[in-house]
Amino acid sequence: MYKVLDDFCPKSFIDHTNIIFDGPIPWSYEKTSTGFDDYQKTVQMTEQIKETTQFVHMLNDPTTQPSPVWEMIKPILYFVELKTGITIEKIFRVKANLLLRDGSNTTQYNPPHIDAPNDDTISMVFYVNDSDGNTRLFDKKAHQGATNLTVQKEVEPKAGRLFMFPSNVFHASSNPIKNVDRKVINFVVKPQKSFW
Repeated sequence: MYKVLDDFCPKSFIDHTNIIFDGPIPWSYEKTSTGFDDYQKTVQMTEQIKETTQFVHMLNDPTTQPSPVWEMIKPILYFVELKTGITIEKIFRVKANLLLRDGSNTTQYNPPHIDAPNDDTISMVFYVNDSDGNTRLFDKKAHQGATNLTVQKEVEPKAGRLFMFPSNVFHASSNPIKNVDRKVINFVVKPQKSFW
């Protein structure tokens, strides 16, 4: 269960998001790509899994004040409604993630993780820039465990593309190899009605 939407929004909006995230916004350094230090307790480590650092800009977290640029990014939720017919009932988290080229190879990816354990929550990855460093979606949900994961879908970062999937399905980012950086906006939300 997933959906990939190309040409999800106007080119002018893509240009707008690139201006924002190439500008002087504050990025927080995260020592892991998942935000979790204890991923090794749940993920069966293989040679393909390579942990890396990333930079994060929190856009909307209900426990804190929204980012000053949140209102400029919020229209993505309106585009979701326009393109899919679903409206968002609750926002759990929206953040921008910035991964840098780090010497990984094309078979390596960051540790698989989930965004939320709930069946009624969806994750959306909006690709800000054209890059490499695919997102991998695996075949298991949180309750099935993270051993013997098989890639179900790989999505290449393309500016303006939206990748939607259940938040409780294991997935992983990967660092760019050819490009300098990979910028995405990650949404974890609850739709008003079931999307799948």
